[in-house]
Amino acid sequence: MIVVVLLVAGQCACALDGSMDSAVPLAQAQETENLPPLPRSGDYDWVQFKNGEWLKGKIEDLQDDRLVFKSNKLKTLELDLDDIYALYSLNEVQCLFEDMPSIRGRLSLEGDRVSVENAAGQSVGVRSDLRSIIPARTERDYWSLRWSTGLTLRSGNREQSDLASFLMVQRRSPLARTRLELNTSYGVSEGEEVTNNQRASARQDMFLTRRIYVPSSLQYYRDKIQNIASSWTPGIGLGYEIMDRRDVQWGVDMAVGYQYTRYDEVAPGEEASTRGTSLLPGTRLSMELTKKLDFDLQYNAIIGMSDYVSTNHHALAQLSYDVWKDVDFDISLAWDRVGDPQERSDGTTPKANDFRLYVGIGFDF
Repeated sequence: MIVVVLLVAGQCACALDGSMDSAVPLAQAQETENLPPLPRSGDYDWVQFKNGEWLKGKIEDLQDDRLVFKSNKLKTLELDLDDIYALYSLNEVQCLFEDMPSIRGRLSLEGDRVSVENAAGQSVGVRSDLRSIIPARTERDYWSLRWSTGLTLRSGNREQSDLASFLMVQRRSPLARTRLELNTSYGVSEGEEVTNNQRASARQDMFLTRRIYVPSSLQYYRDKIQNIASSWTPGIGLGYEIMDRRDVQWGVDMAVGYQYTRYDEVAPGEEASTRGTSLLPGTRLSMELTKKLDFDLQYNAIIGMSDYVSTNHHALAQLSYDVWKDVDFDISLAWDRVGDPQERSDGTTPKANDFRLYVGIGFDF
């Protein structure tokens, strides 16, 4: 009886040992399969959602608590930062925090904790203070350029040709935005000039907070048909970003400036130039209507604060359709209004309003 019991006990022990030996590798295999990817593994940035799912790709931008993330399979995504638990960057990115200088380094965001690591050490902040992320690896990544040109030819009862060109160069960093613009228009009808103007501007926006910025600008305008030889307007003011997302950017601002205008011709006894203080309101709206169709609108005014300075308006609306890679098909409508056209020496007065419609090709770099 004792022998039987011992044999049975020995067999049970052997079976138990065998089952334990086989259970350990199975558990380890299951645990290994469920392990998340290591942060900064491979050649990707990593996102972990609050439900535990992971996504690899490339950080494109973070503005207004919206993360633009590019995946090889899912293409470009716009993710709500509230849905994200963790975010890891493979390379250095530029991070801007509330009430802190801009920091460049490798980003690790886990829960409410944000750390940026570089050669100088590690900087730690909280998620609620994180304003923006720009993955600028070189100076070139801060810059963008857009050039558009349009030509209109008419024949028949009236021979007319119009040519317009729009150039915009912009540098955008977490703390500042610099924009240079040049617009030119030239038109001939029956051998006579009907349009000949050039508009240039240099602008710098310094961001005080996520939404509020200080714009400083210098504007130049020349319009031969409107009898304006040159007009210079420097200004400085305050602006507010109403929206700053990947698909919609909208900002408004108000500035105080000083305008100096010199005329080509004046009537006898009239001053050849005017100058005075002005208010400079403006707005700019950019929208991605579809994946291939974009809409841009800008409006600027110069409101004279004295009898010597007139009120002038400028607006430009543009629809751009993505034809191939960086090439767009553009339709542009421009409006310029001079509030008080200056009489020429021959007694004629230019019209106040000037409308122009152009169809052309645009390039984005």
